[in-house]
Amino acid sequence: MSAHRVLLLLLLTASLGGCVGGLEAPGAPQAGDAAPHDHGDHDHGPGDDHGHDDADAGRHGADAGHGVRHDAQTGMERPAFSEGEGRVPSAEEAASLPQLSRIRIIGDDGFVPANGVVAGNGTLADPYVIEGWYVTGEMTIQDTDACVVVRENYVGGQLTLNWNGICVHAHHNFVRDLRVNENIRRTGYATGGFIEHNEVEIVGQLRHYDGVFRYNTVGPADPGSLYDAVLETVPYDFVVDRRVANIDGFNQGIIHGNTFHGSVDLDFHGHHHGTGFFAPHSHYHGDTLEREMGHDHTQRWTSVVFSQNHIIDLEGYGLRYDDRNHAGDDRTAASEQEETLELDHVHRTRVELVGNTVEGAGLWIDVFNADDERHPERNDGWLTIEDNTVVLHERDPGPLGIYDRYEATTGILVQTSKELELRVAGNDLRVARGADSGYLDVLSPEPVFRALRLDRITDGTVSVVGNTADGFDVGVAAGRFDAVSWRLAGNDFGGAQEFEAADSGPLPQR
Repeated sequence: MSAHRVLLLLLLTASLGGCVGGLEAPGAPQAGDAAPHDHGDHDHGPGDDHGHDDADAGRHGADAGHGVRHDAQTGMERPAFSEGEGRVPSAEEAASLPQLSRIRIIGDDGFVPANGVVAGNGTLADPYVIEGWYVTGEMTIQDTDACVVVRENYVGGQLTLNWNGICVHAHHNFVRDLRVNENIRRTGYATGGFIEHNEVEIVGQLRHYDGVFRYNTVGPADPGSLYDAVLETVPYDFVVDRRVANIDGFNQGIIHGNTFHGSVDLDFHGHHHGTGFFAPHSHYHGDTLEREMGHDHTQRWTSVVFSQNHIIDLEGYGLRYDDRNHAGDDRTAASEQEETLELDHVHRTRVELVGNTVEGAGLWIDVFNADDERHPERNDGWLTIEDNTVVLHERDPGPLGIYDRYEATTGILVQTSKELELRVAGNDLRVARGADSGYLDVLSPEPVFRALRLDRITDGTVSVVGNTADGFDVGVAAGRFDAVSWRLAGNDFGGAQEFEAADSGPLPQR
């Protein structure tokens, strides 16, 4: 499964020089298709490639690469950038680069030499190039349509790519604080394209991003890394914010092959959507009337792939998908001026967390398909958690078990999720034990390690198959299910108790 799925993603990116266009989700419906069906006793769910050989995966990727869906954004095919080449300048090398206190480009007329442009005319064949600068403060590019390459710069402040469309390629830069598509009044399309091979201290906001974010190194960060405040909050007030990446509103996005030194947030934003999964671009909700395409904003398709990333997080919560602030991220906003966003609507959401390694903490689904007064119908969702490696590190609970950081005792936690097909398959979960239990050892409770925990799942089908675990006390803890059918099969949890019923609910099929 993992080889087929990863091959599919790589072929997709290769077919358009690394950009994805028109991918139709296998097994999940597209615009106009019938409602999803129950897979019954089958192990596989949406997007599963069981039974296909590599040639099948290759044909599927090639077809997806060329099948651009103009119903999502007429005329906006993703550009075919080649993978960026170069090297990230070090702090020592930055001292010898030509220096600018800031770069501020508002609109295409701002692409001039005084703003660091060293070449190009703004076309895909000859994009504007901003290269080789030490920018001590902010580099801002906003409300543009032209093609631009930003490479081999040292940005000592904040790199802001606000509403630049899909023809943006940023690679081999050092960036203290990265912001993309901030919540401001805008005329431009959502920034997409490529952000790759950069060294970033902190991603303060990767918002409403429609492109490929890959092969970047993010963190470690310290309190001085943030150039501006992060508006999205962490789940609990009493712990230090360990995030190095705030990814919110990720429709059409592929986040692949990055290394994150700290916690990563994937926040759902329902007002950033398209027509169909992995359509070439998202619906436009900005201030320019002639850019509106007459889309039906009551039908909202959202899709993201988070694959082959490595998260090292010894104090935070690892990887978290979040839909807690649904209403605030689902209606009109400064950047989303379309009034019909306030109407009743239906979401279709596809999230794939595939082939990642999370070291030190776990993988956490913190609400999938939130309750909302604007949801009169079922919101179909597909959540795949597959072929990930999670290595928990036992943490010092402190005296009396009072943590000053996130507790890391669950490998994969899915809570408060509904109206979905959930597949948890092929994951490898481990515990690295041995942390000191605090100076009042005798008064500190012994932690209970659970490989998988499923809590408050409503109206869905759940498949937990083919996972392996080592060093845990419990394999699967589950409870508080309502209208759920689920299957537990083919797992190897070592010497752990296989199943713990946390509350009343249907027992799994075996």
